[in-house]
Amino acid sequence: MKNNLRENILEEKVLNLLKDMASKSSNTFSGIGIVAYDSKEFSKSNYTDLRPGFKLEKLDIEKPGTAEKLLEITDYKNTLHDGFCLVNENGELTHVAQYFVPKIVEGLVPNQNHGVRTFSAACGSKIEGVNFIGMISCNNEIYLYKDGKEIIHDAEFQTADNH
Repeated sequence: MKNNLRENILEEKVLNLLKDMASKSSNTFSGIGIVAYDSKEFSKSNYTDLRPGFKLEKLDIEKPGTAEKLLEITDYKNTLHDGFCLVNENGELTHVAQYFVPKIVEGLVPNQNHGVRTFSAACGSKIEGVNFIGMISCNNEIYLYKDGKEIIHDAEFQTADNH
């Protein structure tokens, strides 16, 4: 029960961050995927750094300015915009620009309105040590995936597709 409560609180924090980002995004926003993970269970073999020269200091996702920092990173002109971001169980952003392409889960059907990031989020949310995955598509639709299932789809900030 304690873990579920903690996980629910983290879901709410990530969802608030995603909504804040979606409400402030520009037409150069590339979208974002956030893997919320348990550092004791999530294997480093599930991801790799796309920009190994960049070192990120852990950042509390509730800290003022975090949404703006992530919006800078997720701008198409920023070399860090590609890949997923990782947030640990304490709500700390620990990694950006991570290659995260999980094994395909048999029976999961890709979202027909979006691409690789969305399907990776659905499949990746079934990996041991992944609590859930939150994401914003390039047209500002917010999704939350848990155990391969879409548990939240919020189109409040949806825009015309940027592509």
